[in-house]
Amino acid sequence: MRNNPTELWAKCLQAIEEKVQPQSFHTWFGPTVSRVLDPDRVVVEVPNAFFAEWLEEHYASLILDTIQVETSWKPTLEFVVRGGGNDCTGPVDFTSSRANASSCSAIEGGWDVLPVQLNRRFRFDRFVVGEGNELSYTAAKAVARAPGKTPFNPLFLYGGVGLGKTHLLQAIGEFCLREQTASNVVYVTADRFISEYISSIRKRDTTAFVRRYRSADVLLVDDIQFFFRTQGSQREFLHTFNALYQNEKQIVISSDCEPGLLK
Repeated sequence: MRNNPTELWAKCLQAIEEKVQPQSFHTWFGPTVSRVLDPDRVVVEVPNAFFAEWLEEHYASLILDTIQVETSWKPTLEFVVRGGGNDCTGPVDFTSSRANASSCSAIEGGWDVLPVQLNRRFRFDRFVVGEGNELSYTAAKAVARAPGKTPFNPLFLYGGVGLGKTHLLQAIGEFCLREQTASNVVYVTADRFISEYISSIRKRDTTAFVRRYRSADVLLVDDIQFFFRTQGSQREFLHTFNALYQNEKQIVISSDCEPGLLK
């Protein structure tokens, strides 16, 4: 009788669950399945290439050791991205992870002249990483390294007040500018976006407003829950969003209201 890879993987996951933090297990192993698990090879299906890279870098040894303990086998380990859509498909080649990442695709300043309004204290190396924000942190870093070229576009950061959403947003911008992964980074709160939009309407000239936001390489919008205040600003943000997304520019938004409850 042939071994059932799904059942074997479930057994291995039970053993792995005892060796990692609950939130880390839920985040990184919860979405995985295996349809090939035999003495020669194990193929783990993951949601996207970023998951594959993270598991390879942090948990490959644990996975292989666990399989050996549970089955006495010493197979090779492969990750594949399941499905299709905008994600990469097929085995992930970890000898060229940067190339794989780039094959996946789907500032605050005054109107063009003021310096970027980013708080330099909000850097990745000053962000406290814990079980509850590990995925957000790693996704934000992936976005900063390759804006517009990861499965995380748009990236939506959700969490309560004071949990670090603004820190991560600004850390993305700071990293992009410092490492030159993007040249035109725009950081703005929803309140300011609305104020600038209303001001441009009153002046009967939206040219500078539109140019500023739609020319961004990376658009970082904080507290989008406040967009419910005016329908006009919602429409303008939607047009901006579509223009940037179609041009494969990076969009990152945050909210302290979960997506399903946004008006």
